[in-house]
Amino acid sequence: MIDTNSDMESLWEMHRLGVRGVRVNLIFKSGVEVSDVAALAKKVAPLGWHLQLLIDITEFADLYETVTNLPVAVVIDHMGHMPTSCGLDHPGFKDMLRLLKEGRVWVKLSGAYRITSSEDFPYDDVTPYARALIEANPERLLWASDWPHPCIPVPMPNDACLLEMLFDWVENDDVLIKQILVDNPAKLYGF
Repeated sequence: MIDTNSDMESLWEMHRLGVRGVRVNLIFKSGVEVSDVAALAKKVAPLGWHLQLLIDITEFADLYETVTNLPVAVVIDHMGHMPTSCGLDHPGFKDMLRLLKEGRVWVKLSGAYRITSSEDFPYDDVTPYARALIEANPERLLWASDWPHPCIPVPMPNDACLLEMLFDWVENDDVLIKQILVDNPAKLYGF
């Protein structure tokens, strides 16, 4: 995480050390505001970095317009951090699907325990959301465990179970598994 006052010399040093993106936390009182998103994108564009947005897409009314005007790649964290109780037809989810279909964003298939209505694993109500994202554009999806699982109540998720959810979501399709776990991150992060 950086702010709009971060100097370019420090950012180039971070780049030399392997940094390839900036996380923008608009949920957990990080001090970053929605108005900072465009300025941060402009700041990291010369580095070729991406912005990873930790947002609740139900509270980001101009998601489509904001993202399409950014000069960098955008990653939406935790499947949009939208509670499953909002439904697949929520305008925020539809905007995220549209951005994904158009190749304007990457989406992390992570944080199922953050968006579920269930109190414990398995988080079956997340499956339709994950599958809708996979159907929209599997070439723009990433997976992450979200370890060490900050800011969540107990019970602590089991990372192996979270990975097994991915296998279920892609219906054990080896090509999709490799794409999401290997090819897509290599493309986005440049390794």
